[in-house]
Amino acid sequence: MNHLSISGKLLCLIFCLLLSSITFAQLSQTGKSAKKKQVITAPTQTTYPDLALNESVNDEVIIKNLINYKVSEPVPDSPTSVSASPTSICAGSNVSLTATCATGTVTWYNQETGGTAIGTGSPLITSPAVTTTYYASCFVSGAPARIAVGDSESSRVSAGTVTVTGIPANPTSVSVNKTTICLGETVTLTANCSSGTVTWYRETTAIGTGSGLIQSPTDEQTRYFAKCINGSCESNFVAVDGVNVNPLPDFPTDVSVSETNICSGTAVTLSANCSTGTLTWYTQATGGSAIGIETDLSQSPTTNIIYYAACIGEFCESVRVATTEVNVTAMPGIPTDVLVNKTSTFIGTTVYLTATCSSGTVTWYNQGTGGDAIGTGSGLSIAPSTTTIYYASCKNGSCESNREATSEVTVATLTDPTAVSVNKTSIVSGAKVIFSATCSGGQVVWYNQESGGNEIGVGTSVGYYPSQNMTFYATCRNGIYETTRVATNAVSVISMPQLPYMVSDNINPGETSSELDELTNVNGTLFFTTENPEYGRELWKTDGTLEGTMLVKNINPGPDPSYTNSLKKVGNLLFLRQVMVYMAMNYGLVMEKPMEL
Repeated sequence: MNHLSISGKLLCLIFCLLLSSITFAQLSQTGKSAKKKQVITAPTQTTYPDLALNESVNDEVIIKNLINYKVSEPVPDSPTSVSASPTSICAGSNVSLTATCATGTVTWYNQETGGTAIGTGSPLITSPAVTTTYYASCFVSGAPARIAVGDSESSRVSAGTVTVTGIPANPTSVSVNKTTICLGETVTLTANCSSGTVTWYRETTAIGTGSGLIQSPTDEQTRYFAKCINGSCESNFVAVDGVNVNPLPDFPTDVSVSETNICSGTAVTLSANCSTGTLTWYTQATGGSAIGIETDLSQSPTTNIIYYAACIGEFCESVRVATTEVNVTAMPGIPTDVLVNKTSTFIGTTVYLTATCSSGTVTWYNQGTGGDAIGTGSGLSIAPSTTTIYYASCKNGSCESNREATSEVTVATLTDPTAVSVNKTSIVSGAKVIFSATCSGGQVVWYNQESGGNEIGVGTSVGYYPSQNMTFYATCRNGIYETTRVATNAVSVISMPQLPYMVSDNINPGETSSELDELTNVNGTLFFTTENPEYGRELWKTDGTLEGTMLVKNINPGPDPSYTNSLKKVGNLLFLRQVMVYMAMNYGLVMEKPMEL
């Protein structure tokens, strides 16, 4: 039979597939001709299952093509649990790629489609140089037979992107500004990174970042290191020179200043003690230059200031210790225009002191140095009791300028009055007495009582009309000061009947009053001197009546006065003093004679 039935052909196809492991050599041993071998090795492009089902195709053609036919495996499932770890690395670091395939082999790629596999299996360790996204697939390989099954691969699944950061270069210009310091001082660390950030370490402990980092090391030997860090990627460490830290001397004790409130230009003394090292003084808490090294240093500050003491050893200086602040008040200049309004005066008389200060208050003294102030201000009124020189200063708080002197003020001392007298010691009521005295300084002042009371006159010669027995007192006064009062002789006043007003008509007719002087009672007759236009001043007498009032004698005929004075009763005689004045002569003849009554 030349052709198989359709069912027979299917059976044949199945059989051939089951025998796909039979080699070409086995077929040739069955006695097939060379012509068949050549046909078999030239397979056609006919679809084999279709050939097997086509009744028009003879069996030889089916067998010939079936020998070289490959049947593909089913596509495997995609891998699961696909991942890359870590996802961010530094260049040169490894990444672990993992995935799971139900069938087939995990196969890795660095692109989503195409390309060449970079490895297989899970985990796959790789070291990417640049940022990369990885993909995994499940791959099933075909059988190595003449009639074979074809390769099969799942779709690719991303493991994620692995970010690769370049490792920074080591830092350059790594240095420290000082390699020997004292405890508490600082050092500055500098370095440069071409990429990343300069990061500093003390031994292995990170202490800061950036170039110019300031540190204050405390260990006796300290070493610093720098590296450049870019994200999680770090360069190698680069060390700076070691820093030697020297200990500080003990700080000074008993630090003090002698005065805390002074005037500019006044000196203060600074004191302190150092157990080790040299005592050194400054005007600021840190830095600056020393102002001295003495144990008792003298300074004259011009502004408010605090001083600082330190102990300096071989290498290091201790912490500085402050004194109390010194408060400085500006010293005023000396006063100008220092004057006194009088340079000669009597005790008790006021003088005025004037001066000008550009700053501060004018302050007055009565001695060149020391003593207490006697007043303040320009225009000070004062009454010196002795010859004095006054001094002015300008005072600003507790600060005072030098004193500037006024001219000397000479003060005359008051003495008691001398030549104290009264011209009459016995008069009739209404008669006038004249008292007189002399003062070497000041003016004569008169009282009618030994102490207290009111003055009754001023001057060396004063007239007064006592109405009763009275003693008069003279004093020498200068300003508010008066000497002891010195008494005159007592004056006895004899009462007489009041003369009728008309009695004066015999002296000065009309309404003109008459002034009576030298009233002297001689046996009941009152003698006196008075003046009228007809006779001038002459001697008169009265018995108290109009008729008994008359001119005794016109001693100097005419209206010129006779200058009769100093009437005095001696027994029954009246003595008087008379000055005769001759015309056109500058001298007078004094004649004293008794007048018979």
